[in-house]
Amino acid sequence: MTKESISEAAACLGMWHSPPEVAIWQLNATPWLLATQDAMPAPPPPPQVLVGVLTSPTGHGAGRRARISEWNSHFGAAGVDVRYVVGSAYYNGTRHRTPLGDALLQPPRLPPSDFLVVDGREHLPHVGVATEKSAAWWGSVAAAHPEYAYYCKADDDTLIHLSHLASTVAQLRHELGDGAAVYLGNMKWRGWEPHHRFQACGGVWGGAPATAAHLANRSLCPLAAGPFPYMAGAMVCMSRPLARLLAADGAFGRFVAEARARNDRGVRCRSPAACAAAPAATKMWHHEDAGIGFNVFRAAVAANASIAVAAVPGHNNDVGPFVAPVKCPSPWSRCAAEAAYWSDRAVFTHQVKSAKAYADVAKRWNTTRPLPNVSLACAACSDAKRGPKYGAWTEARLPCTEDSDAFCAVDVGAHFRCCHFEGGFVPPTPPVWRPRRRRKAHTLQPGGVGVELLDGMTRGRVL
Repeated sequence: MTKESISEAAACLGMWHSPPEVAIWQLNATPWLLATQDAMPAPPPPPQVLVGVLTSPTGHGAGRRARISEWNSHFGAAGVDVRYVVGSAYYNGTRHRTPLGDALLQPPRLPPSDFLVVDGREHLPHVGVATEKSAAWWGSVAAAHPEYAYYCKADDDTLIHLSHLASTVAQLRHELGDGAAVYLGNMKWRGWEPHHRFQACGGVWGGAPATAAHLANRSLCPLAAGPFPYMAGAMVCMSRPLARLLAADGAFGRFVAEARARNDRGVRCRSPAACAAAPAATKMWHHEDAGIGFNVFRAAVAANASIAVAAVPGHNNDVGPFVAPVKCPSPWSRCAAEAAYWSDRAVFTHQVKSAKAYADVAKRWNTTRPLPNVSLACAACSDAKRGPKYGAWTEARLPCTEDSDAFCAVDVGAHFRCCHFEGGFVPPTPPVWRPRRRRKAHTLQPGGVGVELLDGMTRGRVL
């Protein structure tokens, strides 16, 4: 059979697009080769999570991107895609190039495919420098990238254990389903002053009851809505249904538009206290995390939706737990046990701002260990037995209408479930020396050694 006749036969079989050499191999393939092709492993599933790292195009952002890229290379195909998010312009047009143009020129010169551009400005005139980019990310990412099941936003001084994140999301998808609206991160509690006052109030480190007490105190937070759970900005994730719900919320769009206008007419402030002290008419949105959390809370109630608020299995607010083992008195000390515990469970660590901090984490965080087999526990947020961090949330309030100064009670149980991953820290029990009990059947001569097994270690004692 000639090449021409083979090509004609291939065309009849619907293989006209293949060159003759490929068609020859296909037609002459032995049964063994065909069986081998059928037995080849299936390609890995597509990534389920998209992480957007909000980063500065210039300055310290370049070094942090380089460290994150090196860190992420440790995980291979973890089921997570990571992109660096920059704004579409600079505030007040302070530079000639676009933010993306500047970022592409910084070492290590990452390719354009590593970046995403959102409709927000860089170098805002207050401490909440990423608020416009954060709002633009949550307002557009689900529509722009519907192929992902979860979306996360992270700071560029955060290192994420991509395998632990993928395992956490996989467990949430398995147990709650892809149709669930899920809000995931380091859970905290806050109040927020509505009607574009752009001010957080109450909460932060306390649980829901403590935050509710702040709001009930007329001298502290008389104008605040809440309390509500929010996720600290080091890393926060939303499932696709929740991201879509927030993006479609009209009040969120108006919130963002007013925040952008305030950035144009506000007075520059360089500390949270100074930003909070600004006049009400010009106060700018400077608390990114609480502002997003308030809009999630309000949008869920407005849409009569149900949301699962989930705390990650573990996290670190700074690099301390990874540095601590160097100073621990012994492997049996509490600090060493805590370091190992968080190393196994942590999904991310924050405040990795320098090359030294990165070196400390990279040296001491054992990223090869899988996430422990933890169980997801979800219940009504009002369940007091779950403790104030993950429960005991029995009351909340919101403006009765978007423009109303009057507050109406929120039925917390109708809209929110609180979830966390069980398996708490168990303090270590160091081995202790105990003399072996003498038995008549085993008479030891002076100078003999009695051995017993204590806490998995063999100890000897001269008797």
